[in-house]
Amino acid sequence: MTHATARTPEKPAPAAAVPSLDVRDAAVNLGGVKALDGVSLTVESGRLYGLAGPNGSGKSTLLAAISRLLDLTSGSILVGGEDIMRRSPFQVARMGLARTFQTVRLMPQFSVLENAMLGADQSVYGSSFLRQWLMPWWTRSREARVRARAEAALERLHLMDLRDQPPLSLSYGVQRKVEIARALTAEPRLLLLDEPTAGMNRTERDEIGELLLRLRNEGVTQVLVEHDLKMMVDICDHLYVLDSGHLIASGRPTECIREPKVVEAYLGRGRRAAA
Repeated sequence: MTHATARTPEKPAPAAAVPSLDVRDAAVNLGGVKALDGVSLTVESGRLYGLAGPNGSGKSTLLAAISRLLDLTSGSILVGGEDIMRRSPFQVARMGLARTFQTVRLMPQFSVLENAMLGADQSVYGSSFLRQWLMPWWTRSREARVRARAEAALERLHLMDLRDQPPLSLSYGVQRKVEIARALTAEPRLLLLDEPTAGMNRTERDEIGELLLRLRNEGVTQVLVEHDLKMMVDICDHLYVLDSGHLIASGRPTECIREPKVVEAYLGRGRRAAA
C-alpha cells in the first residue's frame, strides 16, 4: 500500500450493536492542567478509528484512561457496554483490550518470540494467585498454544527470522513491530495503538497500514494515534481530533482535516511559535 492509492471505502458500523468503546464526558486534571476536558466519543465494533491532534492535545492521556493506567477526574468509560471505572488494567485486558505504547516497552532479557508470548499472559490466566497456583499446569498444556499465537503474530509482521534475537539488538522501527506483535498475540477485540509507526521508514509504515486494514476486515476494532495525518486519512473509517484536551472535530477523515478548528490546531500553533 502507498499513500497515493485510493482510500479504502469506509466500513459501515453494525446496526444496533453495542459500541466497543464509549467515552462519556471524560476529564483528567494533571497538576492543575486539564489534560482532558469533557471528551465524549464512541467507537463502533469492527472499525478503524483515528485519534489525531497536535502534541499535548490529550491523545495519549485518553488511551491511558481507556486502558485504566490513569484515573478520570470525572466522566466514565464503557468497554463493550460495561463500565470499567472500577476495574484494574489487568481486568480490562481480560475483557479483550490490548495496546501498544508511545515508547517501546520490551523486556530486554527475553527474545523477540518470548516478548511476543508475553502478550498472551493476561488472556490465558485469571488472578495472580490462580496464575501462581496453576503455573506448572499452564506451562505443560498452554505453552504450545501461546507459542503458536505469538509465532502467527510475528509472521504477520515478517519478524519470524528474528524470533531468537534480543529486542535491543534491533532497530527502533523493528522494536515497534515487536510491540505490535505482542499486542496481537492477545487476540484483542479492541486494540489501542499509540504512534505504532514512530521510527519506521516509509515502506515499514505502509506495511503497518496494510496490516491495520486487514485486522479491521477481520473484525478487530482499533483506535490509532498517529502523527502521520495522510496515513490516517488513507486507512481510517472515522477520525476524532483533540486539541488542548477538547474534542474539536469528528467525522470522515477527509472532511475532518479541512475543518477550520483542525487547520488552526495544526498550523496556527506553528505560526504563533515562529512569531
